Parts: sequence; structure tokens; C-alpha cells
Amino acid sequence: MFLFISQSRKPTRKPTRKPTRKPTRSSRSSSSKSSKSKNSSSRCVDDKKPSVTRSGQKYKFEIYGNNAQCVDGKNRRYEYGEYKKVKNFSKCADACVKDVRSSLLDSFRGYDFDCRNERCRCLYDRGTLNSRNSNRFDKTNRNEDGKGSIRDAKKKSDMYCAKLESIKFVGMKGEFDVDEDVETEFTRTLRGGI
Repeated sequence: MFLFISQSRKPTRKPTRKPTRKPTRSSRSSSSKSSKSKNSSSRCVDDKKPSVTRSGQKYKFEIYGNNAQCVDGKNRRYEYGEYKKVKNFSKCADACVKDVRSSLLDSFRGYDFDCRNERCRCLYDRGTLNSRNSNRFDKTNRNEDGKGSIRDAKKKSDMYCAKLESIKFVGMKGEFDVDEDVETEFTRTLRGGI
């Protein structure tokens, strides 16, 4: 028996009374290629809102684009410092905050995570990276003009854009554990240590 399957199956405009188990999909719905991306997404994006603390500052990120690369308000990519062999989305956040020189964090905007190749690109305003402050990265690209906050994302397969949402002071380890202790110490100092 010979079975012919059409290559260009189009969805019907009206639903059937007895739907099949394999409905026809429109060209806008997910294909087998995008289902691979979904699998890699669940494998790579372990936390959609990672946060990292360094020197009393808490850096909060949020995924800004799936299958996309971060760009500024003028659709320009950022210069970056890249780390290789980074396993997932939250590990990329750790690397970009904890493994860089502290002076770079002033111009840090977010990161692009390349899931397929396990590469993490820490994104900075143009003119930030130089030969003295970028030696900790496996690779750098200083030929991009992005500047300011991440405003959009360009389509790029297996890439995930993370925007730096906020930086908050949370105190050093143990420095501000209980507010009452801080007030008590301050009050004692005013009383002359009594």
C-alpha cells in the first residue's frame, strides 16, 4: 500500500467535529526546530530571574529575550567579555558578576547566554573594555557600539538575553543581620558605651 503525504499541509479554517491526534499546524506555530529550542531552553535556562550578590550588592536579572541577543535603544549590540564552558543561564549571571574586575560592574548591562555552545557574554557599554581590565575573559569583542540600558533583542538561535534589572545594597555578610542590633550599637555609642 502506498501512502502519499503532502509536504505543504495547511490548517483548516473550521475545526472538525472529530479532531485527530495530530492536528495540522499553521506556519506560525512551532515546528520541530523550535521544539528543539524549547528543550534546550528548559535545559539551559534554569532560573528566569537569577540574582547574584557581590560585596554587599545584589544584582537581579530577568530574561529579556528567548532565541535573541541583547541590543540597546538604537538596535546596537554591546561589547562583551566571553566565558566558555558555562553550563546554564544562572551560572552565566554568577560569572558576569563574581568573576570580573569590580570596576567593570559600573558599565555592566546584562548578558547573552549561548546555550548550544555554553558561552556566556557579559555585556558592557562601548568603550568600557580595554587590555588592562579584560584579561579574565576567554575572549572579548570591543567593536560594538551599544550603550545604555538593554531596550530590545535581535533574533539569534539558542541565545538568551538577560537584562540587569536592579542593583540593591543588601549589606555585607552578617553586617546588617538584625536591625535592632544596629540600633542598639548606635545607641550605646551615643551613651558613651554604657
